[in-house]
Amino acid sequence: MSQGPDPSFIKAVGKISYDVLHVIDFPPGLDNIFMNITDMFTATSGPFALIKSEGKDTTEFYAGCFNDVRMAICATWYNLRTFEDLCGELEARVEEVAKTYAIDSHLNMIIGASAQKVCFEYEHFMFHQKMTADRIAFYLSSFFKQAHGNIFTLREAVKQFSKRPHHPKHRYALAIDAVVSKHQSFLSSIHSSESGKGQTERDILSHQYFIPFANPYVQITPPGKVFVVFQAAVTRRTVAPESARAILHERYNHIAEFTKDMLEAFFNA
Repeated sequence: MSQGPDPSFIKAVGKISYDVLHVIDFPPGLDNIFMNITDMFTATSGPFALIKSEGKDTTEFYAGCFNDVRMAICATWYNLRTFEDLCGELEARVEEVAKTYAIDSHLNMIIGASAQKVCFEYEHFMFHQKMTADRIAFYLSSFFKQAHGNIFTLREAVKQFSKRPHHPKHRYALAIDAVVSKHQSFLSSIHSSESGKGQTERDILSHQYFIPFANPYVQITPPGKVFVVFQAAVTRRTVAPESARAILHERYNHIAEFTKDMLEAFFNA
């Protein structure tokens, strides 16, 4: 009678799979927020206690807030890090080549570079950034027995609770309104309004055309200095004064801060 595989083999395969395919458990600075959600779920406290008192299963709400939102912000972080790694690799390789060849100390020159991989990561970043905000809206809306995947729509829908101070969901509605108001400017950049529908970068990428967001080029200046510039473009023709790397880092900080603020405010309301 054949026996199953050696447990050590199974463990070794699991470790290989983890090392090769696993990205990260929690993006930097967000682990405590997600663990707080787990602690509340286990103890059935906070919003989980209210859900349970309504006779509903708390498991689906927990899975949505913990797993699905976490995966979205993890994916956003992963795309940013991959973007950064590609930029760093280009810089390192150019620096190595510059040591090999003699460069005229009086030379002023710009050499264009290929940008497909960094632009692909930029596109993925933009989709996952918006996905994070949308998943937060979707799962918090279920707490109010709503179905909204847009955080602005959710805020409007739950205002009925914020106007009823004795309602058990009053404080949760106030928490959502406060955080959305705090991050209004950033959220407006990723959500289309009715008057500007289809005008965000994410909309353009999804429905219209490719944006060459990162335009890397190698610049040579006297006295023989060689460095890589990552010029940013937010449309096909509009060049931004900041570098592509700086812009993407700023956008990640915005979505990470929004995620942190919203989950903390809601679950600690």
